[in-house]
Amino acid sequence: MSESVLAEINNHNKSSGDTSLIAEALGWVGDNVVHPAVNTAAIEPWNALAGTVNLVGRHTIGQEMLTRCDLLEVPQSKFLSPQWCVQSISSGLAMVVPYGIAGKATGGSLRSFGKWAQAEGTAAQFLKSEKTASILGAAIYDGLRETRPGETHVGNALGGAAGFFIFEHGNALSRNVGTMEKIQARVVTGVLGASAQHSVAHMW
Repeated sequence: MSESVLAEINNHNKSSGDTSLIAEALGWVGDNVVHPAVNTAAIEPWNALAGTVNLVGRHTIGQEMLTRCDLLEVPQSKFLSPQWCVQSISSGLAMVVPYGIAGKATGGSLRSFGKWAQAEGTAAQFLKSEKTASILGAAIYDGLRETRPGETHVGNALGGAAGFFIFEHGNALSRNVGTMEKIQARVVTGVLGASAQHSVAHMW
């Protein structure tokens, strides 16, 4: 066999190997980064909304009103493993969307209740607190969202409150530091919050 033919075969094998490695890397990113983010930012919030609307619909008109979506498949990973950390960071970044909406909605409801009840002093400050709204919003949203294996709605609600309690304290501590220190503090408290959320949710 000539040297040119051997060189062509080697180049083809190398190219196939490179393509296989790229495909494997893209598949890993899709499974552990993209899918958890899409589930957390879009599919889980939609299912939580659908579950709530359907519950009301079944009681009022006797039928479900919104169709739920299937979650994208995410590989099971061991708690605190590198893969779990990657999935948690991806989900944590995507969680800004539903948590932000839940926190704003809860904050608005608390302030409206405070005005209706004519709350004053400490009660009024509590009802106007963004930290209070964020923690309660996280608890309400996590309590409504679809449960994963080993979770319950009550556990999720308590876990969401615990996780956001840590995250909000991290935000408060990082308020008066530089940009890099702020990012580092929020990453650390985000990981601690996710760990607390997971641990508390699986205790109930």
